[in-house]
Amino acid sequence: MTAETDLVTVLIVDPSPIMLSGLGGVLQSDPEIELVGACGTGRGALEVCARAHPSVVVTEVSLPDMSGIYLWRDRRRGLGVCAQGHHARESPARGPRGPEGRDHGSPCDHQAGVR
Repeated sequence: MTAETDLVTVLIVDPSPIMLSGLGGVLQSDPEIELVGACGTGRGALEVCARAHPSVVVTEVSLPDMSGIYLWRDRRRGLGVCAQGHHARESPARGPRGPEGRDHGSPCDHQAGVR
């Protein structure tokens, strides 16, 4: 991608400063991704969405002020959302696993997940 309009714009929403910093660093290292915001609450996410219109929101499901699911259920149509949560069991070798034991992606390929 060469034009600025071709960038994937991303908002990260997570109450953990470590998660915001870590995932933000990974995404910022990709020249095809523009991080337009990082915040710890649903209210903050709604404010950033109204201002920056991200094409993808990566959100924790359990936010302090609302469910991360609300962000994608009631916001813009066509908004890409990647939800994460503490309730998924993780194996460093196999990646996140849901309650049924199915694989839900690679533990390290956040950039591909955003695209």
